[in-house]
Amino acid sequence: MLFPEKNDYILNKYAISSKLLIPGILFSRYIYNFESDYRNVTGNFPPISKEYSKNIIIRNNTIKTSFDILNILNFGFNSYVSISLIVSEIKKCKNNSLLRISNLCTHTYVVYGLINYTYKL
Repeated sequence: MLFPEKNDYILNKYAISSKLLIPGILFSRYIYNFESDYRNVTGNFPPISKEYSKNIIIRNNTIKTSFDILNILNFGFNSYVSISLIVSEIKKCKNNSLLRISNLCTHTYVVYGLINYTYKL
C-alpha cells in the first residue's frame, strides 16, 4: 500500500478513477438538490423527481449521500496515488518512507473526515 506505483492492479484502477473524476462531479452536481430551486443548483437542469413525499426525500438524500461518498473516495484514492507517484520520482529525499507513510495517513484522515462531514449533512 505504500508503493502503489509498483502495483499494476492499483495503477489500472487509478487510470479508471481518473477518468471518472469529472463525470462524478457533474452527476453529483446534477443530483445535488432535488427539493430546492434547481435553476440555482444544477445550472437549469430539471430535477429528476418533482414529488415531495417523505419517502422520496429520504431516497433522494440516500442517493446524494452515496454519490458524494463515492466521489470523496475517488478523489482520495486518485490524490493518494498521484502524490505517491510524485514521491517516487524524488531522488534527493533520503527519508522516502516517511513521506509515504505521511501521505497514506493524511489521505486516510482527510477522506474519513469528509465522509463524516457528509453524513452529518
